Parts: sequence; C-alpha cells; structure tokens
Amino acid sequence: MLEEYGVVACPRCQMARGVRLSQRSTTCARCGATFELRKRKILYRARDAREAGAAVAEINRRLMQR
Repeated sequence: MLEEYGVVACPRCQMARGVRLSQRSTTCARCGATFELRKRKILYRARDAREAGAAVAEINRRLMQR
C-alpha cells in the first residue's frame, strides 16, 4: 500500500506542514502546537514526501507574501 501525504496548516501560526495522512496528529515545528489531522483541511494531497515538501514550500511562500 502506498503512503499518501498531504499539506495542512497549523491552527495557531498558520504555517503549512507536510504530513503522512495515515497519522492521527502532528506537532508544528514553528510554534509547537499539537493538532489532530482529521480536524484540519488538507490543502494539498501528494503521492510522495518530495511532492508534499515542494507544496509546503510554495504554500508557505505565498503565505509570507500576504
């Protein structure tokens, strides 16, 4: 079975983060908030970690321009 990856935004600081969608929760590397993935909108779905990483970089770049 292939692992599916996604990009979610932290509910506290809004920084995008790549995650394995099979995870139940994750912790933000920026602010330390822990949150459940099922409660967050998936901003992007990816086939592999590299694709998810590129999406995280692009989403965070766009957020920083606001």
